[in-house]
Amino acid sequence: MIDRDSYLAAVVRYIHLNPVEAYIADDPRKYVWSSHHHYLRPNKAPQWLKVEEVLANYKSPRDFHAFVASGNEEALVKFYSSKRFAPLLGNNDFITRIREGRTSFSEEHTRYETVALRPRVSSVLRDIAKLYHVSEENLLQGKRGKRNEARQVAMYLVRELCNKSLNNIAELFSLRSYGGVGAACSVIEKQLKVDRNLRRRLEQIRKMTNKRTI
Repeated sequence: MIDRDSYLAAVVRYIHLNPVEAYIADDPRKYVWSSHHHYLRPNKAPQWLKVEEVLANYKSPRDFHAFVASGNEEALVKFYSSKRFAPLLGNNDFITRIREGRTSFSEEHTRYETVALRPRVSSVLRDIAKLYHVSEENLLQGKRGKRNEARQVAMYLVRELCNKSLNNIAELFSLRSYGGVGAACSVIEKQLKVDRNLRRRLEQIRKMTNKRTI
């Protein structure tokens, strides 16, 4: 968790300089897999890449590049070089506020990464049941020998969105072992590669859950 005001730009710079520090490129603009060039041409940046929040602190993309080219702060390099670095990066006041629960999360936090914004299992199951026109009981209690896509999707999304362990999911779905959960998730992962309709359904469920969470 990063203190946006003090460290966001510095962490972005650290990431953009990774290929330079690794001697893969002598300039972050030359590394094809870096998003650095999108920060320099924000109008052409993909929709999923939010460059505005960082660039808002600079007069122009050129100034942002100059900031990156100036090199990393020693304190940040030391932080990431540590074998056991802390889960919080910020000044003492920021760290104290987080630990004492005095900080509210904005909608900019991605629900997959923020514990406070993870949806409840019951909400995910309710959205899946609604989209597939089945009961929640149908999701939780499978019939042997009969494939149930909605049930497999439920296991897949509970693991993804709620960050539950395979053992927890196996217990929730009345499975004898977590192997059944892994198998169900594997089926969905393979099907997602070839089934456009399934991808749309999952994205619809994610959006439904996200609206309720934030």
